[in-house]
Amino acid sequence: ALAAEKVFPPGALISVSSRAAQEVVKEGQTRLETGESFSVEDMLALLLVESSNPAARALADAAGYEQFLGTMREEAARLGLSSVVIENVTGLDLVSAGSRGINVASPRDLTALFREVLDNHPALRALLGVSEAKVRGTSGTSYRVRTTNALLTSSHDSPFVVIGGKTGETPRAQQALIFAAQYPSRSGYLIGVVLESEDRFGEA
Repeated sequence: ALAAEKVFPPGALISVSSRAAQEVVKEGQTRLETGESFSVEDMLALLLVESSNPAARALADAAGYEQFLGTMREEAARLGLSSVVIENVTGLDLVSAGSRGINVASPRDLTALFREVLDNHPALRALLGVSEAKVRGTSGTSYRVRTTNALLTSSHDSPFVVIGGKTGETPRAQQALIFAAQYPSRSGYLIGVVLESEDRFGEA
């Protein structure tokens, strides 16, 4: 998302590449069609609200895949994320065994990245805090996307108010979650990171 904000001007149209249309989607998620176009803002809604792999690939392909990957790595370096290894734009494992093709990040670096978004990128922060959003392609087709972050939709079960978060999951990493909760005095926020979990929302 940070790379997309850096690469594309506001309102830029992003066309869904054939590779993006073939990316893995989970049950209930939006399947994008080749050639369909969305504004960069709607692509970011797909990416951050629904955790859309097709949206991640479409953004990268629209900029040039390797160039976009390079921008992601530059942003990680700019923020001093020393443990981060970026092998692809979706975060999914590329191989079934061994250490190559694995995306890596430490809790400390995830926290630094999330703080950057919360403090300096208001549009992205807003998307990480909504439970659903409506996006519309240039063909007129519209989709309602729902958050993968259950803490946003069941905060009445929590002793704190969640203001935003992002999920992830791979076979190696298991369930992952980073979230921000309003500090009790309302003067700031707390960040929590849950990794290698079988019940990320319960643990959070």
